[in-house]
Formats: sequence, structure tokens, C-alpha cells
Amino acid sequence: MNGLKISTLEARHTRTTNPMAHRVEVGGKVVCYTGDGEYTDALGELVADADLVVAECYFYDKPVNWHLNYPDIHRLNAKRVVLTHMSANMLAQTENVGEESAYDGYVVTV
Repeated sequence: MNGLKISTLEARHTRTTNPMAHRVEVGGKVVCYTGDGEYTDALGELVADADLVVAECYFYDKPVNWHLNYPDIHRLNAKRVVLTHMSANMLAQTENVGEESAYDGYVVTV
């Protein structure tokens, strides 16, 4: 489809939510979205070397089933990461992390 490649991965989250992670390759750029789900090697492979990963980051350092936390973000091998889907615990840490934090109305360009 004109140089557009889309890859998907079923994320590790509650099955009833139909969780998916996505990788879109177009125009020499790679953009990924982790969706809601915990870290797996398959997720790491999906987002590897992406120009941009929009990643959920629910907690700062507490491991929680079905979600990424901040230490998991460092396992993602991407050029740029924008954090989203953050709990109050993570939101309280956004000034202490190097990654961008999304907010309502946030615009991202690649």
C-alpha cells in the first residue's frame, strides 16, 4: 500500500479489552504505540529502533500486571518516547524523567 507497512501485536493485558500494540512504517519513519499492556520481549521487538514510541507508563517504579512502568520504558529501544496513560503516581514524577509526557491537546510531530 504505497510504502505503508503496519504491524500489530496482541498486548499482554486483560483479553476482554482486545489490547493491541502497533507499528507503522511510512515515508522512512517508524511510529509505534504500545497500547495498554505490560512489557514482553515481543513488544520490545515491535518498537525496536522506532523514531517515535507513544508508550503507556502507568507507574513510576511499581510493577503492576497489565501495564508498563518507568523502568520498562528504558527497555524500549526507540529514538524518542512520549509517555501517556499515567496514574497519579507517575504524573507526580514527570518532571524527574527525560521523556516527554503527553497531555490533553499535546501535538506530536515526527
